[in-house]
Amino acid sequence: MESNVDQLQVIDIEKLEKLKETFQGMEDHGTHRLMAVKLYEAIENDDVGGFIFNLEQVEQVSASGNSVLHKAASFGSIKIAKLIIDHFPFLLTRRNVLGDTALHVAVKARKLDVATKDSKFIDVIEVLIDDNVNDREQLLEMMNNVGNTALHEAVIAQCVDAVQCLFSQNKKVSYYLNDGGESPLCLAIATGNIEILEHLLKAPYKNGGLIERPRKESAVHAAIFMKRRDMLEKIFKKNEQLFHIRDEKGKTPLHYAASKGYIDGVRFLLTKFKQHAFERSKNGDFPIHAACKRGHTKVVKEFLQQQWLYPAELLNKKSHNILHVAAENGENNVVKAILSDSKLEELINAVDENGNTALHLASLNLHSKVLCSLTWNKRVDLKRRNKEGLTAIDIASSNQNDLKATQHAFDKTESFTCITSFFLFNREPFFFHGFLDGS
Repeated sequence: MESNVDQLQVIDIEKLEKLKETFQGMEDHGTHRLMAVKLYEAIENDDVGGFIFNLEQVEQVSASGNSVLHKAASFGSIKIAKLIIDHFPFLLTRRNVLGDTALHVAVKARKLDVATKDSKFIDVIEVLIDDNVNDREQLLEMMNNVGNTALHEAVIAQCVDAVQCLFSQNKKVSYYLNDGGESPLCLAIATGNIEILEHLLKAPYKNGGLIERPRKESAVHAAIFMKRRDMLEKIFKKNEQLFHIRDEKGKTPLHYAASKGYIDGVRFLLTKFKQHAFERSKNGDFPIHAACKRGHTKVVKEFLQQQWLYPAELLNKKSHNILHVAAENGENNVVKAILSDSKLEELINAVDENGNTALHLASLNLHSKVLCSLTWNKRVDLKRRNKEGLTAIDIASSNQNDLKATQHAFDKTESFTCITSFFLFNREPFFFHGFLDGS
């Protein structure tokens, strides 16, 4: 068979140089002259002779800004792709209107063709990232308009062979983030594809050596979101260091599992990384605080069962203990669980940086059910004053007046009036159970 070089000899050298100048002067999807039908057909059919003949006549892009190399990639036209790369290598990094390179296009075409056993698209991908290609590393790292590299697209498409091919040439791209803050590794978790995940977990990791800190979540966070214990175990076996990556808010995987109420994940993480129970997020919360805020009582109890955990010492930046956090957020079931634990009695009247007890915070935030639980408990000091000299009843009365002044909903004002007037002073349930529906 005639080589690409032999076939190119039919073109006058001056014309070839002129064509190169034409291509090099084009911006991404920048020419105003559309690809001729005959040229388009020659690429589709991998017809080198027809391609060369028609190439002389046109400055070539499709309506969506695809260059001749994009089209060769989309059709799996291996011979033409090789010809173009040999003589117009700068087209490798040319983008279409979606920001896709020819490599992106080849991967997407493989997705559509994944049901067949035809390897032509994988062959094209291999041609595009051949060892002799000067811009190979740049090409593998190039992102389209949504920040996806070709590896992102391969993972999304769940094309295992394309993932293997791309990953073998540049492993660090596994940690690159798209515009949504997702790496190919995270996307592998989201798709649930264990085979792809195992490949990407082979990427080397050095502490602090990620290409960029995760803006949203790490692969471990993604596995927790999916509630996939099996994937957590895979990640732990392959790359334990990934469990030490924090998200954009400084949360560890344990924060995330606690916040999601993922009890099985919390148990796994407490077994493997108990030190994470003592690490704060950027807002100063420990993982147990995250569970208290969301009302995940089972998770809170799981933390409290750990003999090495000392809840009284786990204070956030506002000096809130777990009872403060639960009361402030209106999580009555958590409040009741803490009150029922005799080992946590010292938390009941503990104060924060402003001298507020949990009862003060419940009053400040109008959490009626929490107020009831606290005031009915005789260990709660109803007369404790904060740094402003206010008791919980003082705060409740002030809030009640504010509600009336702003014409807040009548039932909220009325229920709060009853609670503050009778519960705080008398610790009697009286007759207004109907007012306790909201919190």
